[in-house]
Amino acid sequence: TRFSILSSFTCLVISLIVLPKAGVRAASAISLQKSAAPRTGNVVVGFEFTISTPITVTHLGQFDVNQDGKFPRPVEVALWNNANRSLVTSATIPAGTHTTPSEGCFYAPINPVKLPPGVYVLALQVFSDGEGYVQEATIRTAPGITWRNGRFRSGSALEFPSTIRRDTPSYFGPNFKFTSDAPLT
Repeated sequence: TRFSILSSFTCLVISLIVLPKAGVRAASAISLQKSAAPRTGNVVVGFEFTISTPITVTHLGQFDVNQDGKFPRPVEVALWNNANRSLVTSATIPAGTHTTPSEGCFYAPINPVKLPPGVYVLALQVFSDGEGYVQEATIRTAPGITWRNGRFRSGSALEFPSTIRRDTPSYFGPNFKFTSDAPLT
């Protein structure tokens, strides 16, 4: 089957895309393990992270928390620059059945966005009757990406999540794909 029903599984939340001409090899940037039931509610959830080398974001996505290939509602995902809370890019993943997950996640392509090293926030809007998120997780990050804290805010509009949770890696559901702009060594 496409998914294993286990109490613990791994989803690659952020992953590199291979561009053959660029000679970039694929690697996982953050892997996520979920061991508890997903959560829902009318909230915006996500996380703050840093990048230490330039990247190009190519897709925004949502982890298939229910492991059923279905999203009951469209999912809005956004990426902000943390310094000035400006929206960098956003995407909507349509409601319905999705047949080809990428590492347990479904993505919407975006116009590629180059990001310089800095601090960013990735978040999505969750609804009580929609796809959920993972409250706490064990993560592994690739070189160049560092998880800083979880982010959330109450409400039914996708706005910058300013409430911070630093105690444990938290608020996973949104994700993205990117290519590294750093030269291979």
